[in-house]
Amino acid sequence: MKTTRPELKGKRVLVVGAARSGLAIAGFCAQQGAEVTLTDKKPADALGALVPAGVRLEAGGHVAATFAAAEIIVLSPGVPPRTLPEAQAAAARGAWVTGEIELAARFIDPAADFIGITGTNGKSTTTALAGAIAALTGRPTFTGGNLGEPLTTCLGTPAAARGGIVVCELSSYQLETADELHPRAAALLNVTPDHLDRYVSMAAYAAAKGRVFLRQNALDWAIYNADDPACEPEARRGGGIPYPFSSAPGRELPRGAFLAPGARGRDLVLRWTDVAGASHEHVMAEHDLPLVGTHNLENVMAAALCVLAVGATPAHLDAGTAAFRPLPHRMELVGEVGEVRYYDDSK
Repeated sequence: MKTTRPELKGKRVLVVGAARSGLAIAGFCAQQGAEVTLTDKKPADALGALVPAGVRLEAGGHVAATFAAAEIIVLSPGVPPRTLPEAQAAAARGAWVTGEIELAARFIDPAADFIGITGTNGKSTTTALAGAIAALTGRPTFTGGNLGEPLTTCLGTPAAARGGIVVCELSSYQLETADELHPRAAALLNVTPDHLDRYVSMAAYAAAKGRVFLRQNALDWAIYNADDPACEPEARRGGGIPYPFSSAPGRELPRGAFLAPGARGRDLVLRWTDVAGASHEHVMAEHDLPLVGTHNLENVMAAALCVLAVGATPAHLDAGTAAFRPLPHRMELVGEVGEVRYYDDSK
């Protein structure tokens, strides 16, 4: 992942939003020698946040003069970059307006493998599974992003260094400010109506998610749901190798992942090409997978393709999926009574 690493020492940095990612990136910038201000519209006593050392807090509202003086403005995901007048004015005069994901990613070693996963549904399960399988390769692995652990927290760890693997769940909000983000493997799981209070149309929402593919090249994998018509056009916006996946009955793909009849029900078939140009195929029986439902088979397909892109083997796939358990409230088996299984899918 090749990006432009900015110089932070001595820079006036304003972080907008004192939630987890804002606190993390504010602390990192201060450690790098920046003059950091953290601003939030909530009053200080309502934030309940521990402000990192070397960071000045402005609570209870935004101060126009602080925006005017900032050289770098880091917006929290919940702050639309196009609707905050102070940020727009700062950008117009030449300040760099960005987000935590974009800024943090620029400090990850280019020789680390970055996996970016987005979509309306299934992101967390796919990210957690991909991270679990990646860890089995023995390489240092970080799993986080929108999943809960800010990307910034991986900086300075072996996962963010040469040979590491970073698996990151990405929301459309986070991707709005992703300009140089360059995933080795990027996955778009699906696009269904959501967040339309923020986006003017479904096309605009899909385009925000599609930004995950923009910087990919011919060495990267662009993984997408072939059954969702909104996904393929977005995946092809970059230069990555298309790797579609499909759960449609009878739909066989020459490359990617699909379902086929098996000895004990459905089989999940994976097909890929390695860097030497050799073709491979691996089959996983649905019967052996701990995740329930066709939507979860799609999550497994996407996660498997993501980690294959960074060198995982079929043995890693089999071991990782066998040991994986559903995240809380996502088709989580809670009991069996009279041969009837009960699942918590309240998410």
